Amino acid sequence: MKAELTILDTLDTLATEGFNLPDDYKNIISDLNIDKDDASSPWYVRFFVGLCAWIAAILLVAFLFAADVLQTEQSAAFIGILFCAIAIGINRWKPRNDFMGQLGLALSLAGQILFFIGLYDFFREDVILPALGLILLEVILLWVYKSGLHRVISTLVILGAILAIFFDLEIMEAVHILVFALGAGLVTLHTEEYRFLIAGLEDLILPVSYGVAIFLMGLLILPLVADFDLRWWITALVLLPVLLFLVSRIVADLSLDLRRGAVPWLFAGCVVLLVPAIRMPGIIGALIVLLLAFWRNNRILLGLSGVFFVFYLGAYYYSLEWTLLVKSFALAGTGAIMLLLRLILLKFTRGVGS
Repeated sequence: MKAELTILDTLDTLATEGFNLPDDYKNIISDLNIDKDDASSPWYVRFFVGLCAWIAAILLVAFLFAADVLQTEQSAAFIGILFCAIAIGINRWKPRNDFMGQLGLALSLAGQILFFIGLYDFFREDVILPALGLILLEVILLWVYKSGLHRVISTLVILGAILAIFFDLEIMEAVHILVFALGAGLVTLHTEEYRFLIAGLEDLILPVSYGVAIFLMGLLILPLVADFDLRWWITALVLLPVLLFLVSRIVADLSLDLRRGAVPWLFAGCVVLLVPAIRMPGIIGALIVLLLAFWRNNRILLGLSGVFFVFYLGAYYYSLEWTLLVKSFALAGTGAIMLLLRLILLKFTRGVGS
């Protein structure tokens, strides 16, 4: 007979092992209502559903403008709020129906676009106040609209609005602070995930972590844009402590001795990464997400971070002012070093966990 562990069984085991859990955690678990409306569809299906929803939203907004329905800024903002309210109603009424789910998502996205356009026109093309209004709307939708894909989009919109405010205020150096906050927040979301589980926030935290990871890795593409010369070595320096903290948590989770085996070499390798990261900080950012994905066995983050990590490595080598022959030797040497490090790690970690 196959035994299946429930969340409550797992927490009982943790409590027996001495973990400090709330006294009423059994009541908390009984009240959990984890949203599984997206769990039945693979991630690529949900991706194309989101893409189709964006296209439908854009066409709907274009139709409203072409039909002269949106004659004033107030009407655009009001219709946007109305669409979002209808979308919330559909989500609450038929959250597991594919057609109604796509319809609700399209209406919500169209409503967000209309709301921002209305505020942007009302404030005479000022960015800050419409962006703050959009952030407030997205925070509300993030909480009440129970859809993993929608919550990922809301997270991306919120972070994009914050970045737009930085651009409008011309405080581009604040990007370094934003990158550090995203990296530290992402690590916190995953290292303290059991606390969010006990609080009944798993269905909210997981999509938010996806949105933060995507925005972090996408934001670090800016060093490749010639117009954004922001002393990116600062970004690399602020991301290094996040990487070292994550590695220390993983080492502690594996019960490895910090002073023996391959662990010191592991920390040394993280520090050495500063050399390419000074020019391409996305290498450290993608590596943070990659380590989190391996540690938590998250295939979605693993695939995304793997693509970004390879992309940043390729962009770094492309940016080097070396001849093709020298670059070829550098690539071959890097591959040889990686294979050597793999052999060292296998040798020193043999028997761990057995």
